[in-house]
Amino acid sequence: MKNHLRLLVTLLLVSATAAAAQGSVFNPRDDHFVFLGLLRARAEYVRASAELGRIASLADRGFASKSERQAREADYERARVDYMQQALAAVSATAHIAVIRAIRTPTKDGGTAVSVVLQHVGGSSDELAKLRGALDSALSAELRPDVIENVYVSLKNEPGVQGAAIGIPYEHHIAGVARGQNMSISFRLLRKTDDVTVMLTYAGRTEERKVVLEDLAGPSTVAIQPTQFSQEAELGGEAVFDLHLTRFAGSGRNNFSIVVESLPPEIIYEVRDPVSRARVGRIRFGDTERERAVQFIVQLPRRETSAIHAGKSLRFGIALVEDDSQSVRNGSRSARVGATRLEIVPRGVPKVDLRAANLYLESALGDSLHVTFSVENSGSRNIAGLNVVAEVPEGWRYSAEPAGPLALAAGDRTNIRLRLQPAPNTPAGDYEARVRLATTGSTKAAESDEQVVRMRLTQRRGGLWMIAGVLTTLLTLGGVAWMTVRLARR
Repeated sequence: MKNHLRLLVTLLLVSATAAAAQGSVFNPRDDHFVFLGLLRARAEYVRASAELGRIASLADRGFASKSERQAREADYERARVDYMQQALAAVSATAHIAVIRAIRTPTKDGGTAVSVVLQHVGGSSDELAKLRGALDSALSAELRPDVIENVYVSLKNEPGVQGAAIGIPYEHHIAGVARGQNMSISFRLLRKTDDVTVMLTYAGRTEERKVVLEDLAGPSTVAIQPTQFSQEAELGGEAVFDLHLTRFAGSGRNNFSIVVESLPPEIIYEVRDPVSRARVGRIRFGDTERERAVQFIVQLPRRETSAIHAGKSLRFGIALVEDDSQSVRNGSRSARVGATRLEIVPRGVPKVDLRAANLYLESALGDSLHVTFSVENSGSRNIAGLNVVAEVPEGWRYSAEPAGPLALAAGDRTNIRLRLQPAPNTPAGDYEARVRLATTGSTKAAESDEQVVRMRLTQRRGGLWMIAGVLTTLLTLGGVAWMTVRLARR
């Protein structure tokens, strides 16, 4: 009797195994009908769970083999995985994030910010109720079908793989968005643009939406963006700042006046149109015009002043105010509609001029020669460590008075007396020396033009020749006087 019972149980197990194998076959239409696929997967999971429990009970009493129990456990695991996959597919199918708005506003430093408003709009109430009904309580609590988790948001200049991120940060991460919830994500644009591509990655997929930016008046209604906010310029020179102006919609303002703040009075400035080169004092936008370009030109004085020092940066501001004379006169900051900060670093230029009234000298052998030079610092920077450098014939020596390095402030002038001493055995003839000034120890070397001193050395005459020369001169003068008297008597 026991043998007949065991045979009957074995036949039933074989029959159940065949049925389980047929029931676990994947239905390819589940990808298109995810809710029906979820119901099928859940029914299979319930059946496999019950079958595993039945076989486990039989195995515990010795009516089922170990291999049969392992087979039921494998069927159960496959059904459970299938059930979870279909559950995830159903949750993903109900997930959808909409881009509600993309608002562009100017920032106080002249940049542009974009706020992207997102909303979880996926799945109706009926769909979510149906989904929760198809999930057991533990799996529903784990999957949270009404929440989209791990959403990543980026701004690109164009869709596709060629698109580059143009918003800072490059990517925002949102931990979770509940159904019906709005999320506002802020970016700072890296370049000017009127539209962006919003890239969303969530629920195992990536979506891109190209949207036109909506302008909204913020703390400023005109963004002033300099190409270079900081420049260096030599004293006596100029710096040119290229400014790009963007008017944001919603302000209703078209006319603006230009105001410069915190610039020392010694500095001359002007605003010009980069195309016509005309001077500009006020900015007018057309009704449909949004962008303008201007140049802000700063002219530095030739010398340092109490407010302007070489190497020390000057920070100042340029602003647009409502074109209202009262607001401009009062200088009210509340009237400002756009502003930016600029910086200029003056750089001094050392320049040394070396001149002499006479560059031709003549002397007898054995005597030294002297030449006086005028030295002037005609640059815009103080000079220290200024020395005389001379290239003289071999064996000659030279010295300068005053001796030692000179220090000249910008615009100062002094004299240097140069003494040239020929070598003892120098023969009579023509010679030359090349003289210049050069700095040592200065942060930027200064050097004058080279001056060429031409010299003639002659033989020294003896005492008898000098006496003969004097007598000849006296006789000549006496003869001239005698002839003059005789002519007068006639």
